[in-house]
Amino acid sequence: MTEQAGKEGTTEAKEYLLQIRQISGAIDRRKKELKNLRSSGMSLRPQNYLADRVQHSYSGQRSEKMAEWRADLQREIQEDIERLAKLRHEIVTTINGLSRPEYSEMLHSIYVEGKDLARTAEEMHYSYNYACTLHGRALKEFWRKHLKERKKS
Repeated sequence: MTEQAGKEGTTEAKEYLLQIRQISGAIDRRKKELKNLRSSGMSLRPQNYLADRVQHSYSGQRSEKMAEWRADLQREIQEDIERLAKLRHEIVTTINGLSRPEYSEMLHSIYVEGKDLARTAEEMHYSYNYACTLHGRALKEFWRKHLKERKKS
């Protein structure tokens, strides 16, 4: 493998593994949005109960629309949770199948647990420079085992 192909492979592997964080972040943002919709839905009740019928109708339509948005958002959150669970399982299975336990530990710590490289190096009792080297090797193997094989299929 050429050096350029190796760099592309590690970049591709990183992008693939970082999907866990991206999807988790999207779920968190959608949950916040849902919470905001729920709290704003409470304030949509008509304040003036003596107002004419048109205002109540409009308010009712608005409440229905908010309920639809909340239902759509809940469905999207559930779909993202299911997609995240499937992706995590696939990634963890591949990580656990790497040839060296330290590769598995390194990638799991960074991409599944969300720790940074410095903390991972410290926890594994490695120098930061060695951890960088190990991380690169682990990414290359992950790419070869998972992503390259996947492209062939």
